[in-house]
Amino acid sequence: MLASEFINTMVFGMLNGLEPRTYISEMEKKYNATFFFLPNIVCKDGFSISVQVHNGNYCASENGVRTFGLDWKLVEWGFPSQPIDGEKYHAEDKDNTTDSVGGYVSVKLIDELCDEHGGIDLQATLQGGVDEEPQKKDTTPAVEAWIIGACL
Repeated sequence: MLASEFINTMVFGMLNGLEPRTYISEMEKKYNATFFFLPNIVCKDGFSISVQVHNGNYCASENGVRTFGLDWKLVEWGFPSQPIDGEKYHAEDKDNTTDSVGGYVSVKLIDELCDEHGGIDLQATLQGGVDEEPQKKDTTPAVEAWIIGACL
């Protein structure tokens, strides 16, 4: 699974929830009202990185900057477990990327980065969980099962 597929699936699942026929406009409203975090992506060699696309991040979908979409083009990354190329990934601190973030980075670059580390370890990634604001967090087994099923 590519990082881009993981991101698109997770965002769709988090905003769509368990309702199979939620309208796109309703998901867009939820995107604009919910401050959520995707789990850190964990790769097969143990490398991990945060990749985020909520409306408070430096990201863009096919619909524009910080705008809900079904195909994320640019993402914000942060705090990789190992140093990465600060120039290539637009790091705020190019000399200390493990304590830095980078914004408006092509999701294709994140795909390549994860591929360099053996690809995504989906089980390890999902064990990290999904984090939302406490009052909006839903950790029911049904939601967890839906996320795992959607990502497989």
